[in-house]
Amino acid sequence: MESILNLIERLRNSQESEFENILSQALIDAKPSSNLLRDYLSESLIYMRISLNLWERVISVLPSLFTINEFLLLLDQIVKCIQNRYQEKDEEIIKFCRKLVIHENGEIRMLGRKLWDSYKVSKGDVEPLEFPPEDQVRLIISLSQDILNPEIRLPMLLQFFNSESETIRKILLMGLFEYTLNYFGVVKELFNSNRFLSSDESVLFTHFLNNGEKRFKLGDSAKELHSEYMMPDVYEECQRAEREMMKSVYREASANHTDWLSQLFIRVALARGGGFRREDSSVQPLGHVKVEKLMPMMASSKTPLEESSYFHKLLKNWSKEETL
Repeated sequence: MESILNLIERLRNSQESEFENILSQALIDAKPSSNLLRDYLSESLIYMRISLNLWERVISVLPSLFTINEFLLLLDQIVKCIQNRYQEKDEEIIKFCRKLVIHENGEIRMLGRKLWDSYKVSKGDVEPLEFPPEDQVRLIISLSQDILNPEIRLPMLLQFFNSESETIRKILLMGLFEYTLNYFGVVKELFNSNRFLSSDESVLFTHFLNNGEKRFKLGDSAKELHSEYMMPDVYEECQRAEREMMKSVYREASANHTDWLSQLFIRVALARGGGFRREDSSVQPLGHVKVEKLMPMMASSKTPLEESSYFHKLLKNWSKEETL
């Protein structure tokens, strides 16, 4: 295996026209270990010279070189390298993301979805109804099967309600079912704020949303379904155990690690009212920082068997017959 230093030296002493061949030999032909590949991709002098064409070839062989766990450990690093090299969300990078998202290999699709979400490819960036029918089907299934990032994916996915193909619209309904159960309010708001082609599928989905809203309201009003009412002792014990666990984790982290950022600030004692007293006795209110992240509502309710089935579905390789 070629060392990082040797590879960098070869690139420095070569013409730009030779980069593709040199990198292809190191990243594909030499079949590097996952650790060596991670080392290669940690060097900007290497990954900044990888073209999209070469990335496509490298990614296509990764599932055959590494175990699933090894591949998953590489995902974030690959996404970061590609984003650093190709910072603009242009037509070329969008086309590249789409190829990966609808790929037959499940692991490559997972990487494609990470890239898709990282570049925030959404409604204004693509015209999904202009894709070939098979690509439309694959796009719907792939972008809806891991039920993540609805703020990016849903605005574009809902455009398939405007498809003239009844088959496409029915496949969209199947893909949206679990998405809607996990992000009901978001889906309902997006669907109702847009106009779609009148069809049996859009009418059926409207009924589904209306019935779902009634069921959620009924569930919220039924105290018998709330743990704090039906099992207050157990509920309180779980809350207490969670607080203690978080405190112990924080104490352990604080005892074993002093980060440089904490050295830039002065420790102060907080008083009631959400503020602290300055040296001149004036009270300084605390700043308010709020971060929101949409999470699938039913993610924590899956049984181990359902979790296993879910990941099997995500990583399953497709054939043309199975997809369509």
